[in-house]
Amino acid sequence: GSFRRGEPSTIVFKEMTTALEKEMAMLLEGSKQVQGQAKEASQQAGKIRRKSRDLEEQLGDIAAASDQWKKTSENRQRRMSRDYTEVDLLDSFNKIDTDKNGYIEPSELHKAIKTMDPNCSEETAAEMLKFADTNADGKVSFEEYKKVMLYKPVVDGS
Repeated sequence: GSFRRGEPSTIVFKEMTTALEKEMAMLLEGSKQVQGQAKEASQQAGKIRRKSRDLEEQLGDIAAASDQWKKTSENRQRRMSRDYTEVDLLDSFNKIDTDKNGYIEPSELHKAIKTMDPNCSEETAAEMLKFADTNADGKVSFEEYKKVMLYKPVVDGS
């Protein structure tokens, strides 16, 4: 079938061998590309797993910071239920905002926390402020305060 009239069979065999070698080289190159993509995908998956662990840790930190903020609110029953009305929130915000400028500054927060936890360090208060201060202006507005106080961690039901 594949022999050409008048050509010796060794030339036809060499042409077939060359074609097979080219095809093998293409297959090997394709295999290398797939291996490279697999390695890259594996590295990406590792990065995603690390990011997931970091996010899980941050969520735990957020829940802890949110709970610390809630301790600054004086109404214990409300604090435990985490169901605050706008009036409750404004009332507790105003108790902390002693200079009545509409913001909770680091010194005001530290003073409020000290009434609940006399051993609270300024560093802890600064971390809490940083957590709530989403626009990084060094103080906590009522809107920022509300977000922290109304934060509810997702509880896994399994």
